[in-house]
Amino acid sequence: MTFLCFLASLLPVHASTVRGGEQVSINNTVNENLYVAGGNVTINATVNGDIIGAGGEIRINEAVNQDILLTGGELTIRGIVGGDVRVGGGEVTIFANIMGDLVITGGELEVKPGVEIHGDIYIAGGEVKFEGIAKGKMKIVGGEVNFNGVAENELLIKAGEIRFYGEAKSSSQLAAETLILGSDARFHGNVEYWTESKNLDFENHLVDGAKAKYNENLKFKARIEERWVRKGIAGFMAYRLLSAALLISLMVGFFDKFFNKNSGQIQANIGKYISTGITFMIGVPFLSLLAFITVIGIPVGFIMMSSYAIGMTLAGSLTAIVATYELERYLKRDWNKASLIAISVGFFAALKLIGMMAFPGKLIVFVLTAIAIGGVIRWLRQGWRKVDEEPHSEEGASSDSDIV
Repeated sequence: MTFLCFLASLLPVHASTVRGGEQVSINNTVNENLYVAGGNVTINATVNGDIIGAGGEIRINEAVNQDILLTGGELTIRGIVGGDVRVGGGEVTIFANIMGDLVITGGELEVKPGVEIHGDIYIAGGEVKFEGIAKGKMKIVGGEVNFNGVAENELLIKAGEIRFYGEAKSSSQLAAETLILGSDARFHGNVEYWTESKNLDFENHLVDGAKAKYNENLKFKARIEERWVRKGIAGFMAYRLLSAALLISLMVGFFDKFFNKNSGQIQANIGKYISTGITFMIGVPFLSLLAFITVIGIPVGFIMMSSYAIGMTLAGSLTAIVATYELERYLKRDWNKASLIAISVGFFAALKLIGMMAFPGKLIVFVLTAIAIGGVIRWLRQGWRKVDEEPHSEEGASSDSDIV
């Protein structure tokens, strides 16, 4: 995930290819990381680095030798992936093998027959259809889950409805209001299950001495209606992305000169930016609580908490914008505002996907956010100092003396 290193300026940066627009088509081999943002993105060539981006419809038709981080309305992966895949979308379809982990969230999610996932799998969606081969540990949470694949390692599925037609070669846990076993379902390891009907006949599905046990503690408490989960997840993702796009558009539109003027300083001031950002993110809430202890300090506490709330509301969008302007400066480009906005939205989506990882994802996002907030705070302070340090003009001085 080289782009994270670029954002933080902690490690050497490799070359990158950036593409944005309503229609984006990649037809030549890309030997570095590829950043994309657009309404309709099609990748018809091998990418030897990572792919990071966002779009309405994204189709990857050739191999990707490293990681994929994407969010969009409809995502299709037909090329073999050499690293991890972390994606979110309204509809996600996987046609090719993945050598690393697979993390998917969205509305309708499908892994096609014969597809091998060599790492761990984490899936959350409204309607999930898995027909591949899971070689790592697998966890699925959804509204309706159709499992017709093979789980070679531990398997956990929780859903409103589970239709199990596949094979579990290790231990498994199944919890659903409705649990249906197909005639070809096979369990080679012990299985624990919960379903509203309680009594479910596993006898013809257990092999190699496996046993089935009803476990009340697995109860899937939330009644999930598949179509509402699908719409809810897709709607929430769209809302977050559109909200971020609006904030980014406003900030780029009004403060383009500010970001242009100050970008390019992160590498030289990384320590100062991080310390300032962490002080704001952790110190301000603490100082606000102290201020509320005394009656005199209450107004100060309210001001500090308001500033903190505003800052954290803008944090995700601000981090994406700072990353975009740093990338523009690094690549020595002169992007127009539309391109700056599109790439910033792509960064925002990628950061949200990274943040879904408990560790180190949340830590990475925290550090990058601290860098962005710390940088902006110090840029603002530099501006104020320049104004304060400017000598008064002779005309201004005479005016002052006249007033005296």
